[in-house]
Amino acid sequence: MDKYEYQLKTEHIRQVAARKEYAEAAKLCDTIDWTKIRDVKMLTLAADVYTAVGEYEKAIDILQQAYEYATMGRRIVYRLTELALKADSYDDAKNYFEEFCRIAPNDQGRYILLYKMARYQKATLDEKIKILEAYKREDFDEKWAYELAVLYAMNNEKDKCIQLCDDIILWFGLGKYVEKALSLKSQFAPLTPAQKEKAQKFADKKAQEENEKLQKKQEEQEKKESQTELAKKAAAQEKISKWQEEQEKAYQAEQEAAKKEAKAREDEQKALLEREEKLRKQRKEEQEAVERLKKAQRLEHARQSVVTSDMNEIMAVIQRAKQEDAQNELQDELAKQVQQVQQLAGEKDLELVSEIPSDVEEEEKLQVSEDVSYMQDEISEDETTESEVLDDETSENETTENEIVEETSDSENADEAVLFEAYKPEEEPQIFEWAAPVQKRWK
Repeated sequence: MDKYEYQLKTEHIRQVAARKEYAEAAKLCDTIDWTKIRDVKMLTLAADVYTAVGEYEKAIDILQQAYEYATMGRRIVYRLTELALKADSYDDAKNYFEEFCRIAPNDQGRYILLYKMARYQKATLDEKIKILEAYKREDFDEKWAYELAVLYAMNNEKDKCIQLCDDIILWFGLGKYVEKALSLKSQFAPLTPAQKEKAQKFADKKAQEENEKLQKKQEEQEKKESQTELAKKAAAQEKISKWQEEQEKAYQAEQEAAKKEAKAREDEQKALLEREEKLRKQRKEEQEAVERLKKAQRLEHARQSVVTSDMNEIMAVIQRAKQEDAQNELQDELAKQVQQVQQLAGEKDLELVSEIPSDVEEEEKLQVSEDVSYMQDEISEDETTESEVLDDETSENETTENEIVEETSDSENADEAVLFEAYKPEEEPQIFEWAAPVQKRWK
């Protein structure tokens, strides 16, 4: 603790002790290490504070330290003797008393200490009276003189008690001990007129003081009641204010809850809209995927249709070539048969030929002609049937292709054209290269 802090604390202790708030002053004294303090006045003040709150041991320790630093320690030893008696330490009190007598052998305070020690030891009335009489011979003090008068009354020495009371009244005139002396004398002897007048003054003064005390007490009571009433009103007002604050807080809490609920609903609605938007996008993507798949299927179907159409055309060409080959072979066969017939007819005897009736020759020629016509009719019927089948297949393929083309858009037609061009160069050369001999032969 530095010097500035020590000064602040000691000044605070002085102010609190001056207001007789010894409990608070004792708490402040506990915050200071008194073993490092050399100020005798401050040590004495701290001892007084601890004495006022009944902490005699702490007061004795501080006074012993102050006695070491004091140049004249008579009053300190005097107080140490008193504190030792209050602390129920008679041996220490006796030692302190001897020390006091050693450093102040002529001080009248030794009689007071000796009387207190005798009272602590519960000495007899005579012993106490002797001590106070010795003190009275050296110093006449109203407090201890009245104490001696009380001892006389207790020891049944009424005359000495009355005389000492008269001396106190005469010498000191005013004060609480003079009033007590008048009261004590009135118990054993009548008061003089002057003493009665003085006693009356004391009574009037006491009554006035009592009235003042009563009035003050009433004022304090009224003030207290007023303060209580004000406190009640303040408490009621505070309660009302608190209730209003609670209501306001509750209202605000409700508003906050409503806002949170509205925000939650808004967030939920927003999330729902987002989910719906997401589902719409997903459905749209699915639809687009389906459309792309359908488009791919249509393109594939168109490609397959084109390929099928090409294959049909090729097969038709091949079939026609086969038919032509069959017809040519049939014609060649007929020509051979006619030639053979002609050769056979040439080798026979011209006579026989001449003998053959013209009717028979004509019949044979007609028979051969009919056979040739019949074979030609069968060939033509086969050709007609095959051409009709090919025409039907070609027309069906063309109808299907036209329907597919009509369903697709301009962009799809472009894609189909690209795909058709992509597939056609790869397949047509192979088909026509394979079918080239047939076409050449047919031609």
